[in-house]
Amino acid sequence: MTTTINNSTSTASDNMVLTNTARSVRFNLVKGKRADFTRLFNSEVLPTLKKQDGFKHEVLLVQEDHVVGISMWKSPEALKKYETTTFPTIERMLSSVVQGKPSIENYALAAI
Repeated sequence: MTTTINNSTSTASDNMVLTNTARSVRFNLVKGKRADFTRLFNSEVLPTLKKQDGFKHEVLLVQEDHVVGISMWKSPEALKKYETTTFPTIERMLSSVVQGKPSIENYALAAI
């Protein structure tokens, strides 16, 4: 079985099964806004994500100058719908605490 993961081709072994879709989003923070970002993420963004069809869960990794959010989705279709209908709203929610455009990558999630 050959699959494409993050634009690279790999051969899946017998015990590797593609199960979900993951999305990584890196936001650069406005200086001194890490605590505000975390508060806003937990109070506004996460509840919005939880309402999305196909959303499974989120991991948020935080450093002083940037954050990386990794969201898990049941299907590429659910992720695509979120990208086009809801993500622009989330970008507006975070506009006071992030700077520039986020860096975004989508992945096929492999479970071993």
